[in-house]
Amino acid sequence: MASVNQQYLRDAPLGDNETAVAVASDFPGVIDLILELLPQTKQVFVVVGSGQSGTFWSRELQTRFMRFQDRLTFIWSGGLSLTEILRQCASLPRDSAILYLTLGTDGRGGAYADARVLADLHAAANAPIFGLHSVMLGSWHRGREADRH
Repeated sequence: MASVNQQYLRDAPLGDNETAVAVASDFPGVIDLILELLPQTKQVFVVVGSGQSGTFWSRELQTRFMRFQDRLTFIWSGGLSLTEILRQCASLPRDSAILYLTLGTDGRGGAYADARVLADLHAAANAPIFGLHSVMLGSWHRGREADRH
């Protein structure tokens, strides 16, 4: 396994023939960065799926983001369909930001690749989009190019 978040390996001991390169994602650090770049931010819309991984991260991050509770309102997309997510991201209030984790499965059970979701989100959103993984940088652009060919 490579680039697996430490959170997933916490209760999963590795076998004799297994190894892992674990990473530690600094989710609160991303929120700090959003506030540094956009100090007027009052709301963060968190795009996260409704599957097992999305449910885990929603619970985990709600705990980790407690230190921001006096400054920010977090809205979680877990139960929404992709269409509803895009509609909500198109009409966010002023001083909002979007934090994209990964969608995977939306609230209606639809499965989506990150490149497609990011392309659709970029086209619809009225607020800046932030993410945690450098592999997603530019994905919306590559997704758009793929749609043209």
